[in-house]
Amino acid sequence: MSTEYALYLRKSRADLEAEAHGEGDTLARHEHILMELAKSRALPIGAIYREIVSGERIANRPVMQQLLSEVEDGRWKGVLVTETSRLARGDTIDQGIVAQAFKFSGTLIVTPSKTYDPTQEADEEWMEFGLFMSRQEYRMIRRRMTAGMQAAKREGRYISNVPPYGYERYKLDGRGWSLRPIEPQAKVVRMIFDLYLSGLGYCEIEKRLNALHIPAPKSDKWSARTIPGILRNAHYIGCIPAAFRPGKKVVKDGQVKVTRPRVKSCELYKGLHEPIIDRAVWDQVQARLGKNAAVRTPGNRQQSNPLAGLIVCDCCGKRMQRRPQTGTGSQTQIQCTTRGCATVAHNADELERLVLESLRTFLAQIEVGTPAAPDLSAERHALTEIEKQLTDLDARLRRTFELVEDGTYSREIFLSRQAELTAERERLTADHAAIRQKIDQAQHEYDARTGLAPAVRHVLDTYNTDLPAADRNKLLKQVIDRIDYHKRTRTRWTKEQDLSLTLHPVVFSSSSNR
Repeated sequence: MSTEYALYLRKSRADLEAEAHGEGDTLARHEHILMELAKSRALPIGAIYREIVSGERIANRPVMQQLLSEVEDGRWKGVLVTETSRLARGDTIDQGIVAQAFKFSGTLIVTPSKTYDPTQEADEEWMEFGLFMSRQEYRMIRRRMTAGMQAAKREGRYISNVPPYGYERYKLDGRGWSLRPIEPQAKVVRMIFDLYLSGLGYCEIEKRLNALHIPAPKSDKWSARTIPGILRNAHYIGCIPAAFRPGKKVVKDGQVKVTRPRVKSCELYKGLHEPIIDRAVWDQVQARLGKNAAVRTPGNRQQSNPLAGLIVCDCCGKRMQRRPQTGTGSQTQIQCTTRGCATVAHNADELERLVLESLRTFLAQIEVGTPAAPDLSAERHALTEIEKQLTDLDARLRRTFELVEDGTYSREIFLSRQAELTAERERLTADHAAIRQKIDQAQHEYDARTGLAPAVRHVLDTYNTDLPAADRNKLLKQVIDRIDYHKRTRTRWTKEQDLSLTLHPVVFSSSSNR
């Protein structure tokens, strides 16, 4: 069993407020406290985990996820934290995950006031009670913050960090922030509203803005998807929405996820900022948006493209889409939807036939001979050497505590030496993981390549154009990762064509041109 301990440092909301009032960096202060605790008890420190990202759930805290994974694997004898609430303040599910990981692995939780052994019933109850109380405190803080944000909105203040396009944030004389127009951008906003009321759609407005070389909010060019967000934004009429896209928790595939659906109507508060759009113009735009939304509601559609998600344009790198027949004599085609791309569309049925021919050619190639097993002796020797260095490093880490006890190391030298050895350990561990991944990947590719021929043969034997498009698509995706598509010459006036397909099987790349 491991004899090392890990430090876990995380800021709470109260810590952020304290730092704003000049009380210093919380993580540095807590690290000092826990290092003093480790020194006083001669606990060997193997790693220090600093959680910079704050989140309610474990799913939003990548450092905590890594620590829990190592705890479950028995990597640590114990984890040092300033208090148990630093491990989990989310709902009872997250708290149960933390408690279960420490209990089943027998990992200690060490705090300045008490050491918890989750395998002991009394300590387990104390730990669960502490996590419960931290959850209640978290709920109280959330209620206070939510009430404060709603009060700020009712007073007309702007609480978000990113201002809407056409505005900039500025600090009010009192508390909070507000908005003021950026006139060049405000003119663009007025133009978008006017163009939409004139009858143009999102794509036509996008083309007009890009033709005028007007800078987009977050990229070089405007996108049609940006336009409706601007047209629905109530900030442009001098209002603050109460909750235009409130967060809603849903359970999907056993995981809690946050969605932000648009609400049809929400309460609008009078803002302190100057409006850009007249209210009458706004109402006309919302009326037209409502009509279009009713018309564009999609029904339940079945998949009709057996090559969906597989064909990739080799010019722009985007996935190509199926364009159905538009009239008598027209053909269903696979086309690149990127505006201005030089790639030419091609008949969808013929592409499907060419893909199957390419698979047959590929099967004949891989059935010619059995691939040689990869030589990984050098990598395995390197792993052995790194493991020896890690063992030696563990001894040197423990030696630093002995040097502190006999007075050889001062506190500053001890902390500096711990940081150096920890960095060296992290480097060796990263090298070890990289080499192990290389070995596993090479072995996986070898095993997969030797088993790919039966998979391709099964797809070719099973594939039938009478099957539904969705079933054919699933069959192809079993053995094909993507297909690079190349065609630049239009065949309307000439029989010559430069069409070629490059198949990338699920394991490694191989080319087959047609």
